[in-house]
Amino acid sequence: MEPPIRIALSALALSFLLSTAGCGLSVTTPDFETTGTVAFVEVEGGCWVIDTSEGRLEPINLPERFKVDGLDVAIIASETSEAASICQVGTLVQIASIERVD
Repeated sequence: MEPPIRIALSALALSFLLSTAGCGLSVTTPDFETTGTVAFVEVEGGCWVIDTSEGRLEPINLPERFKVDGLDVAIIASETSEAASICQVGTLVQIASIERVD
């Protein structure tokens, strides 16, 4: 490759890397702890939520093993505005920690 083309391609690659460096979900410190009950809601093909005394939460990362209708759980989570939901039935949250409550 000739030097001017190599320089142009290098500049283009660097520009692309810098413009995409901030993409993706950011890691945040959990905002709150709560307990609730996992429920399956028949909306838009179905959505998993956690009903709490403070309201309904719609987790974007509920682990498969916790997708049990009626399961009582304790979670540590944070609200997120970096995701979207088809269901739109609760506050979108990202779970940092979840455990079963007996």
